[in-house]
Amino acid sequence: MLRHLSYNALQGVINQALGLAVFVLLANGLPRAEFGAFNWMGALLLTAYGIASFGTEQLLVQQVAAGRKPAEALPPALLHAAAGIVLLLGAWAIWGRSGAAGNALAVLLLGKGAYALAAPYKSAAAGLERFRLLLPMSVGANIAKAAGLLLAGADGISLFEAVLVFAVSDAIELLAAATLFHRSVPGGLQWRGLWPRYRALLRDAGPLLGTVALAAATARFDWIFLGARSPALLAEYSFAYKAFELAQLPLLVIAPLLVPRFTRQLRSGEALSFETLNRYEALLAAGVALGLNGCWAPLADQASGGRYGAVNTGTIALLSLAMPLLYLNNLCWSLHFAAGRRGLLFRIFAITFAINAVTCVLLVPAWGKEGAAAAYTIAIGLQTVLYHRALPAAQRPSWRPLLACSGAAGAGVALAALLGGPTGVLSGALLFVLLLLATRQLRLGEYRLLAAWRRS
Repeated sequence: MLRHLSYNALQGVINQALGLAVFVLLANGLPRAEFGAFNWMGALLLTAYGIASFGTEQLLVQQVAAGRKPAEALPPALLHAAAGIVLLLGAWAIWGRSGAAGNALAVLLLGKGAYALAAPYKSAAAGLERFRLLLPMSVGANIAKAAGLLLAGADGISLFEAVLVFAVSDAIELLAAATLFHRSVPGGLQWRGLWPRYRALLRDAGPLLGTVALAAATARFDWIFLGARSPALLAEYSFAYKAFELAQLPLLVIAPLLVPRFTRQLRSGEALSFETLNRYEALLAAGVALGLNGCWAPLADQASGGRYGAVNTGTIALLSLAMPLLYLNNLCWSLHFAAGRRGLLFRIFAITFAINAVTCVLLVPAWGKEGAAAAYTIAIGLQTVLYHRALPAAQRPSWRPLLACSGAAGAGVALAALLGGPTGVLSGALLFVLLLLATRQLRLGEYRLLAAWRRS
């Protein structure tokens, strides 16, 4: 587990660092309205491809983790990804607009199609727990994006140039993923008998379709709704939201390990043990939320030339409330998914999407981007509660680490805001640590993680 964590951590650090560089280059290189329009197109296409995937990526991870050969499982997933590209190209041909914006959307659509074709290879590698292989498969696109924007943005960058860089980078990731997978995993792909296997894949993915569609819509509904009202407002919100996503690095490292491991444990009858993981996740999430609030304004203003820092202080504060919830949310979702409770996941996602949509419609007109952030946090909180309550009693993670660590982080943020400056940040961090020690969420004598690392 720790070796897998190290490879995932390295992948996460590289991708997050490059992703931050790409986002800062875009934020500084594009005018505010074009930056908002670019993010709106990206959100729209990610939602569309997420729905078109039918959840085959998650299903492929589960199938390969359960022992199915990638040579049999990959071709139906690749066929489905290609069908999604054709479907969305047809939709663009019918409803797409002409002109510069329509052409940019078409190019970005093709690029995200290449990304969708690369996803089954990465899912198969994750199901095999080949995280060392997954590392180079997953970083190519961000390396190409950062390099392309640096070359194109010496004298400023246009919207179409940004779109072209992203499309070419996604094509590079597809080439890298396919090449590396076929070189590292023995045996070719079995295309004979593809149609019966594809029909079986669709049948297995059917219960996931509603869940995936609602999850994809929920993930970017606030972006799409806000961007339709004001691209400039979305530019501000998306900068804060991207920083919030980048701060989720520990979750991105841990999350891919859970479904394969829980699937194997449930199939073998092995007892599930995750309370220590739950506590570590709560510590990480609360600490990151504290740091994000304490350092946000000066760092964000410096990175964006004073455009997106101070104006987003309230937005980042509201989003950071969801940070500890996301970790518990992912833990509970992984348990449900590994156990095959797809109908339950669909019902919970349906409720979450309805709450998110209603709160966005109600709060955004009055509060703007802060309303969108509040709507997202409310939806994630409700979803986490529903996931937790739906688990069997023996599998429910404790709420105590989340509440204790969140309370300590809140006290730290309040002290930092009261004192202000570097002194406030350091004092808030010290109070956070002292409260964690007092509640025994942080234990001075705990060396088991280090000992396990040394034994590995």
